[in-house]
Amino acid sequence: MKRLTPAALLCATALLAGCTVAESDVPEPTAPVVLPQGPGEPAATTTAVPPAEDPAPAEADVEFAVMMVPHHRQAVQMAELAPQRARDEAVRTLATRIAQGQGAEIDVLTSWLDDRGGVAWAAAQQDHHGGHDTADMPGAVTTEQLQELADARGAGFDELFLDLMIDHHEGALAMAGDALRSGTDVRMQELATDVAVTQEVEVRRMRELLERVAG
Repeated sequence: MKRLTPAALLCATALLAGCTVAESDVPEPTAPVVLPQGPGEPAATTTAVPPAEDPAPAEADVEFAVMMVPHHRQAVQMAELAPQRARDEAVRTLATRIAQGQGAEIDVLTSWLDDRGGVAWAAAQQDHHGGHDTADMPGAVTTEQLQELADARGAGFDELFLDLMIDHHEGALAMAGDALRSGTDVRMQELATDVAVTQEVEVRRMRELLERVAG
């Protein structure tokens, strides 16, 4: 799969690493807290310690989030063409599910990145402005393919949509696999698992539909 440039990843991971908690960074205890005891027993006290910040995510977590946002957006763009162009009702239903599901995941990814100060966004922008294209991502469609899909209608649209979306999903599965193998962030691991499970099921369904509409 396409990787962010070393400079971009260094920028993201180094600045995000500011969230890492060392032993010396553990917050000092705050005011005593009274703990009720049994009848006739004197009350005990303890001190409350504010929770430590989450550790910095791994490179694989940052790259997964940065790359999956435009990848998902492209899938949503493709899926939103279906209601006015697809002939097969099952294709329209599947496209609606893809648009809704991946739209929700975009919200999770962007929120996760924004919670980290937008550092990874800056790295992503630096990388893409350096001459890379969204089509470099696994399974992404080209501008020409997207235009061809927008121009198609009826059975021709159905077949092309399924062909392109199967490849697109398989690219997402590869990206999710990389995140699951090398990532450490709990939220990104959960999302990568969800992508892997959901899109594997959808690929099987699309292959069944493709066999029917192409026959």
